[in-house]
Amino acid sequence: MLRLIGKGSYGEVWLARSVTGAMRAVKVVHRSDFQHDKTFEREFEGLKKFEPISRSHPGLVDVLHVGRNLTEGFYYYVMELGDDQVRGSEIIPELYVARTLSSDINQRDHGRLGVDECIDAGANLADALEYLHERGLTHRDVKPSNVIFVEGVAKLADIGLVAASGQRTFVGTEGFVPPEGPGSPAADIYSLGMVLYEVSTGNDRLEFPELPSRLPDESERPKWRALNAIVCKACAQKPKDRFAAAADFAQALLRVKAGRVRRKTLRGRLFRTGLWAGLLATLILFTRHRDVLQAVQEGEEMMLAIAERDGNGTDPVPFVPDSGQSGDPPNSGTGETVDEPPNRPPEVPEKDKVGRVRILSDPMVEVHTLEGEYLDRIGDSGVKEWTDIPIGPVSFVLKREGYAPQQVDGVVEEGGTLELYGELKVFKPPVEGQPWENSFKMAFAWFEGVGHVARLPVMPAMYRQFRQEMGATHPFMQGKVSFPDPQLTAPVDAVMVTKEGGQAFCDWLTEKSRAAGYFSAEHSYVLNEFVEYEPGPMGEPEGEGEAEDLMLLMCAVEQSEVAFAEFESVPPGVEIWHGKERLGTTVDRLRIEPGPIRLTFRSPGYQSLELDLELKAGETLQRRIELEKSNAAVFGLRWKNSLGMEFVPLGGELLFGAHEVTVENFREFTTAKGLEWVHTPPYQQGDDHPVVKVSREDAEAFCEWLTEVETEGGRLQDGAAYRLPMDLEWSKAAGLAPEGGITPAARDGQIKGEYPWGDQWPPVGRPANLADAASLPRNEKSIAGYDDGFKRTSPVGSFPPNQFGIYDLSGNVWEWVAEPYRGGRLKAYGVVRGGCFANALPRELESSCRNPLRVTFRDVLYGFRVVIAKSVDPEEELDE
Repeated sequence: MLRLIGKGSYGEVWLARSVTGAMRAVKVVHRSDFQHDKTFEREFEGLKKFEPISRSHPGLVDVLHVGRNLTEGFYYYVMELGDDQVRGSEIIPELYVARTLSSDINQRDHGRLGVDECIDAGANLADALEYLHERGLTHRDVKPSNVIFVEGVAKLADIGLVAASGQRTFVGTEGFVPPEGPGSPAADIYSLGMVLYEVSTGNDRLEFPELPSRLPDESERPKWRALNAIVCKACAQKPKDRFAAAADFAQALLRVKAGRVRRKTLRGRLFRTGLWAGLLATLILFTRHRDVLQAVQEGEEMMLAIAERDGNGTDPVPFVPDSGQSGDPPNSGTGETVDEPPNRPPEVPEKDKVGRVRILSDPMVEVHTLEGEYLDRIGDSGVKEWTDIPIGPVSFVLKREGYAPQQVDGVVEEGGTLELYGELKVFKPPVEGQPWENSFKMAFAWFEGVGHVARLPVMPAMYRQFRQEMGATHPFMQGKVSFPDPQLTAPVDAVMVTKEGGQAFCDWLTEKSRAAGYFSAEHSYVLNEFVEYEPGPMGEPEGEGEAEDLMLLMCAVEQSEVAFAEFESVPPGVEIWHGKERLGTTVDRLRIEPGPIRLTFRSPGYQSLELDLELKAGETLQRRIELEKSNAAVFGLRWKNSLGMEFVPLGGELLFGAHEVTVENFREFTTAKGLEWVHTPPYQQGDDHPVVKVSREDAEAFCEWLTEVETEGGRLQDGAAYRLPMDLEWSKAAGLAPEGGITPAARDGQIKGEYPWGDQWPPVGRPANLADAASLPRNEKSIAGYDDGFKRTSPVGSFPPNQFGIYDLSGNVWEWVAEPYRGGRLKAYGVVRGGCFANALPRELESSCRNPLRVTFRDVLYGFRVVIAKSVDPEEELDE
C-alpha cells in the first residue's frame, strides 16, 4: 500500500504495488462506515457477484482479487489502476492523480468534451451497464468521478455500490439519482444520461435540461443536437419514458457517431414544438395565471346569460316574423334589419314555365343559394314553400348554427311541386377563441397559443364506460385530486391511468366526438400531461399489469390538417409505405397529411405497387387495389434463389444461407463481371465445394452483384438485399446464448465449451469437416481418433444441419462476417467465424471464437456464406 488516493462515504482507495511490481488500486470498505450489518453484507454480496464478470467487458474496471478481514471488520478488493491525468499509463506514485471524466471536463474549455468523445465514452459505458443488467446487477452510483480511463478507454469504476437489481436502498449522488431512487436498470440509465449531460454541455446536472450558454461549433452542432435528444430521453422523469434497456441507449449513441441522425420534417418539428409549448403553457396558466381562468369562467357565464335571454342561444341574430311562417334575413351587424322584403324567392320571368318548391326541415333552419346568398328561414311549421319557380334543376343549402350545412337538390317540373327534405346533423366542433363543451358535457377552456384544455379530469364513470365498450384492461385507480385553482376549492373525482391507457381513452373519445358531430376530421384528443395537482385518497389499483407510473387522466384538443384514406386490397392486410415510413395496412383507416403523396403497397409473396395520390384536407379517399403474385423471397419462409442457393428463416426480416457459397455460385459472379478466376486451391475441389481464397471485399462484391441480379429479376422484395451476416447473426445461427459487448473483439471467446454441434469435446460421431489425420501434413496437430472422411474441403451439406437447418457452421472453411474486429491494434481487421478443415484446437472451433484477418486477405482456408435482409438504411446502424 503506497498512499491514499481517494476517500468517499463507502471506503478508501489506495495506490498499491503488487509483488510483481504492477501498480494497482485497492479499495478498503470498513464495517464502521455502515449503520447496519445487513447493509455492509449486502454491499459485499454485490461485489462477490461482480468480481467474476468484471473482466469480461471493456467498459467495467477489472477486479483482480477480493479479500476480507473479519476481525478488523473490513473487506477490500484489488483493481486495475486507471491512467494518470498527465502521464497516461506511466505511473509515478508520488505524482499520481487518476484520470476521470470529472478531471477531463475540468481541464477543457467551457467544461465539456467533444461530441465524439462523449459518444465513445457513453456507448461503452451504456453497453457495460447492459452487461451488468443482463446478469441481475445494477451500479447505483454512475457519475463522472466514478468513470476512469484505462489505456484511454472509459470504464465504470467505484463499483462498491453494485447490487442485485431491485435493491432500493437510497445510495448514490444527488442529481445523478432519478426521482424513483436507485437500484434499477432504468435508474442506471438515468444516471448515465446525467453524466453525458454534464460532459456534453458543461452544465451542472442540477441545471438539466438547460442548454449551455455557448453551443458547439456549427460543424458539430447537428450531431450535438442529436446527442442532446438522446440524453433527454435517458433523463426522462418517468422510467417508462427512458430507453427500455441500456443496449438501446448504446445503439442510439452509435448511430449518432456514425452520422446516422434521423432528421425530422419541418412540419413535424413545428407541430411537435407547438404541442409541447402549448402543453407547457397550460401548466403555467393553471398555476400562475389564475386570473385568466377566472376571466374565462366569467365569459362563459356571460355567454350563457345571453343565450338564455335570446332563446337558449339557438338564434343570436334578430329576425322579424313573417305572417307566422317566414323569417327575415339577418341584420347587417349594425343592430338594424336589412331593408329587403321577407320571403324573397328567385326572380321569375313572366312568360317562363314554373312550378313549386317545398322544403321540409326543422324550424329555424336557414335557406341559402349555392353561392351563399340568404333566401329565407323555415318557421315553426317546419315547412317553407315557394311558388312560380322556373322549371329545371335547383339547389339549396340548409344552414343552422351547431349543425353541418346540407345541400338539397332536385328538378322543378311545370305545374308540379318539388319537395326537398332537410335532415341536418349536429356539428359543434371547438371554435378558436371560445370555450367549448363536448357531447359528454366535458367543459374545455381556450388558451391562446395552447388551444382547448379540459377544465376537469375525466370522471371515473366515463372511464369505466370506455373500458366496458373497448374491453380495455389497462391498470388504473380512482380517487380524489385537488387543483391550485381558486375556482375549484374542493377535491374532485378523478382517474389515474398509465400513459397507454390514457391515450387509448383519448382515441375512443375522439371517435365518439366525431360520430356525435362535435369534432371535424382535423380534431382529436390528446393527453394533458402537464397539470399541477395534489393527489387525495385513492382506491386500490384495478385492471391487468403493474400499476406503476400512473398519471392523471385529463384531455386537451389537438387540431391538425389531415386527410384520410381507406383501401380494400387483395390480398387483405397489405402494408402501406410512404418512402421508408410504414403508415399501416389496408385494414386501417389512415390519417395522412394533405397534398400529393406516393404510396407503396407491399405484401410478402406479391409484387409491390406504387400509387400517386392527391389528398385534400378533410377528404376520405377510398380505393381498391390488387397485387400480383411474385416469386420473390419471403421473410419467415424457406426459399431458393435463381442460383439454387437455399435460405432458412432466422427470425424477423432475415433469411440465413443454409450453405456456404460454392465454387459454382461464385463462378457465376466472376463470369458475369468478367473477372479473373483466382480462387483455385492447391487441392481438388468440385463445383459443390465452398469457394476459397476469397477476401471480405470479394464476398461483398458478390453480394452487391447478386442483389442487383435478383432485384432486376423480381426475386427480392423492395428494400431486401444480399449481404454478409452480422457477427451476432452468425452467433444466433450457431445457437449461442446472448453475448455481452458491442464489438466482435469484446465478444471474442466469451462463451467457453460451446460448439456448433454441442458441448462435447472431442466431437462425437462426424458432426463437421475438421482437422483429422487425413488433413495432414498441413496440420501439426489433428483431433485424436477423429475421421470425417475428407482430406480438405467437402461438398457443402455433407454433414448434418443444426436445429435451424443450417449446414457447416463448424469446419469446412472459415466464414467472413460483415463487421470489423474493433479491438486493440486489430480494430480495422475483418472477422471470420466457425473454424475450418485444418483446425483441431477447441479454442479455434468454439462458436464464440472470432479470428481477425485483413479484409483483403485471401487463403485456401477462408470462404463465406450470405444472408438476405432488409437493405441497410443510411440513417440506421448496421447492427439493426
